[in-house]
Amino acid sequence: MLVATTWSLVVVLVALFSLGLWLLHAFSVWSLSSAGALAGASPTLASSGLPDWLAVWVPAEWLDMLRSGIEALGPWVSAALAALPALAQWLTPLAWLVWGLGVLVLLAGGGVVHLLARMAGRASTA
Repeated sequence: MLVATTWSLVVVLVALFSLGLWLLHAFSVWSLSSAGALAGASPTLASSGLPDWLAVWVPAEWLDMLRSGIEALGPWVSAALAALPALAQWLTPLAWLVWGLGVLVLLAGGGVVHLLARMAGRASTA
């Protein structure tokens, strides 16, 4: 009975692991594919101002430095966002690799518990 319970637990764990990995893969592919659309977005952060209550406390030099930093990083961020959809095609083989290794670990763990249950059963009958 303990052996059947062990393998039932392994099957449930494999199903939960597969479902979780499938959901993570679907979300990752969706988010990476959608990231390319953000590459063409105009940076409104550099052109927007601070709220009045905060502008009193921030020196103008700091604000100019922040705007110039955002403008300098804009092309790099845009290029990175444009390259993200190309990474989505690598997620499927990576997900299969992770799934295969995870299932092997779960099956090996089930095998170890199976052997321990068998040895415990033999020791109790002897």
